[in-house]
Amino acid sequence: MKISLIILVIFFLVSRNYSQSFWELPNVDRHLLLSAFDYDTTKTNLKKIILNRRIDPYRYFDALVILAQKYKETEKDFILSSLYTENSDSLDGAEKARRLYKEKYLYDNIIKGYYGLPEAVDNLIAFANDNSYVAYPACENKMNAVLFLAKGGIYNNFDALKDEYINNYCSVSRHLISNYYGKKLEFRQEILTVIEGKIRENLNDWNNTIPYIVDIEIIGCDAVTGVLDKMLTENMSSESRSGLLRELEKCDMLNQPERIMKVIPIENDPEYRCRYYPYLPFIFNGEAAPADNDKYRDMRGYVMPKFINFLKERILVEESQSCREDAEYFIKKFKPFKPDSTHLLQYLMDDFQNYLEEVNNYGWINENTKYAEYKTQLEYAETNIA
Repeated sequence: MKISLIILVIFFLVSRNYSQSFWELPNVDRHLLLSAFDYDTTKTNLKKIILNRRIDPYRYFDALVILAQKYKETEKDFILSSLYTENSDSLDGAEKARRLYKEKYLYDNIIKGYYGLPEAVDNLIAFANDNSYVAYPACENKMNAVLFLAKGGIYNNFDALKDEYINNYCSVSRHLISNYYGKKLEFRQEILTVIEGKIRENLNDWNNTIPYIVDIEIIGCDAVTGVLDKMLTENMSSESRSGLLRELEKCDMLNQPERIMKVIPIENDPEYRCRYYPYLPFIFNGEAAPADNDKYRDMRGYVMPKFINFLKERILVEESQSCREDAEYFIKKFKPFKPDSTHLLQYLMDDFQNYLEEVNNYGWINENTKYAEYKTQLEYAETNIA
């Protein structure tokens, strides 16, 4: 019984000394580069900085981080007992509302979380949700609290994050939206709705739109297409529409011809409109059709009947001579995309059948007898491979 009790006590002491961290601290080298002190990272100097009650928050946190990472267990007691906010009982409410205290309170709880103290989680959640804390740099500080919580897998501050993203848009809130909360299914749709709203607010100023585009790109290409596709035909600056198309092309080349067919008729600026017509010398690397490889296969829509027919009809109403000439040259020089011969024969036969019906509907087969002849040949071939 006595041995069991001793083992239990030892386990308890060890578990207290080696509590699991809720999150890791920033990289030491990064903090050395950013720190304002004289690169003296000896234990004595680090302790001196930490104990200096008047030291600025950044130098204070740098010293805490370096000391904790170099001497995590051996200096644990010193670090936790020397935290600024653990020794501030004499401060009144006004002093605790000042920037110095607020920032050190944040840093102290980051350190506590590193040492696995549960109170750090509750403190940072409350800190991030504190609506009374608005003085500069409240957004960065509150969002840094949310960031460390997220690094520890704790996602309890979505409303606070959303509010900061919408109203203040500090860099940390962007990082959280894109790289943490935006990756979580339970928050994803609401986040996309928020970003969509911010993009719509700025559609007439592309430079203001770019940061939100970057945010949604980080979340993923499915987010990009889901949000941007439905905006293309809405009222916006020509520069913004062109920008949205570029972003969509990066994520979904396969459906780009469909988008081009929607955008060309509504783009009033001929300079931008001409950019959307395929320019043959460039579009397929100088070839008349996309090569059958991973790089160009998704561009096959540009040489399919639907897009070619769109160009033929568009030439009749296009007011810009330059745009018209590009379209005419493309139609003159393009070559149909060669079907992938690795497909099953039945798939290829069905594809040929659909192709024949489509070009016939566009009136490209001038003689009914020719259409009937082609159709008969396809049916005969299909019978023989069945």
